[in-house]
Amino acid sequence: MSNGGVVESRSKSAISATSVKPMETLKGIFSVPKMDRNRRNFLRENKLSLRELQRVTNKSKIQQQQEQLLRDQKYAGRRSQSQQRNNNNCLDVSRMFESLFFLNLDLAAI
Repeated sequence: MSNGGVVESRSKSAISATSVKPMETLKGIFSVPKMDRNRRNFLRENKLSLRELQRVTNKSKIQQQQEQLLRDQKYAGRRSQSQQRNNNNCLDVSRMFESLFFLNLDLAAI
């Protein structure tokens, strides 16, 4: 049984040696145990859900920006039309005053 125990301990050490992955760092090579399968799956799912969240967030941000651009364009269109009307009205009024001024000068000259 002591031989069986030794063999078992050797096989366990052999298993642990195979499940240990060497990792190279600046300080040297260290043995780091492999990540648990469940933990790895959890991290993978987490990563995928984060990607999905980022995709949805980016999509909604882009959609909001497009809606804002459309609102701004509509508002800018309205504003430019009203400004054109105001400018035209101002030009008409200034022309009217100029014409009256010149008429007064003409009448004064007569």
